[in-house]
Amino acid sequence: PLRHAERTPYVDYYYDEQRERWYRAGFDGQSFFLKQIPRTNVAPGQRAFLDTTQTSESSLPSDENSP
Repeated sequence: PLRHAERTPYVDYYYDEQRERWYRAGFDGQSFFLKQIPRTNVAPGQRAFLDTTQTSESSLPSDENSP
């Protein structure tokens, strides 16, 4: 079922209230990432974009055991 489903790339904005910082968070097709971005890069009403050339340096290893 879902454990064996192929993951598709996605990206979204994430705001950390405690640190008062914005991030782009998502999956680039190979690994998960969380990249801090300036507030000026957040466009209200517009989706975040997936920049696959920048995700390799800030990638987190994907966990194959996660649900």
